[in-house]
Amino acid sequence: MSIELIPLFSVPVIKFKFSKHNNYNFPTVERHERIPDGWELSLNSSYPEIEDDDPFISVQVRESLERDIYNDVRAVLKRLDVSYDKIFIKDFWYNIYHENQGQEPHDHLGNAGDSNLYWSCIYYNRGASPTKFHSAHRYQKLCMPIHIGENSPLCDMYADMHDQEVEDGDVIMFPPWMTHEVVPDRTRTEMRLTFTFNVGYNHE
Repeated sequence: MSIELIPLFSVPVIKFKFSKHNNYNFPTVERHERIPDGWELSLNSSYPEIEDDDPFISVQVRESLERDIYNDVRAVLKRLDVSYDKIFIKDFWYNIYHENQGQEPHDHLGNAGDSNLYWSCIYYNRGASPTKFHSAHRYQKLCMPIHIGENSPLCDMYADMHDQEVEDGDVIMFPPWMTHEVVPDRTRTEMRLTFTFNVGYNHE
């Protein structure tokens, strides 16, 4: 008997290797707490952007990194035959995590009246560890089969959470409405450094 599983209404998450990753080697910085307004968990974040006088990233490095990642994002979208010619980066910041630091569940949606963003992106520079995504369709559990074997190909389709495995140099792109988090790791021994940004499209 032939069986086909159809991933209906799949969420587009794109992962690729940053082509200039080896050009950006950042030193370890000591554990520090810089928590943006409204955030809850301990971390060191430059959100919503990397200021000109940032103590960790120089203006020259920031501008070079943003330009190189922007070019890669354009190339990836072009290859996937997705609108790329008028994209722009909105916000560009870093997050640094040490032992038992993390980020609570959140999304990258703007406020009412803000222009739509199409992608949110994370570049894992060093100390990469999974970003945990939350299912947008948790209500489907109301009709979840009573038992799904652990080896069933349906398991992932009914999962509440997904730990997106990544390595240093990876970039992931996902819709801004997807809820995600960084779970604090009590056993972390290496600094985790990520750069995050959002991508919009200029309609004018």
